[in-house]
Amino acid sequence: MRDFGVKYRNIMIDYSFSPYGRLGIAHKVSIGIKFGKNYADNVNAKMREQTRKNLSKFRNIVQEEK
Repeated sequence: MRDFGVKYRNIMIDYSFSPYGRLGIAHKVSIGIKFGKNYADNVNAKMREQTRKNLSKFRNIVQEEK
């Protein structure tokens, strides 16, 4: 079996072929498109926002103590 795949931004194209002896060669082509953000991107964005808020609170506490 031979495979080949290309990804550009949110589009993926895969091609493969496999020899099946007397039956010939099987070809497979697939195209995928990704819409929106995935779950990990959303979780990371929420974590970054919470970290910014916590850092801001910490800076305010440090400033008050001076």
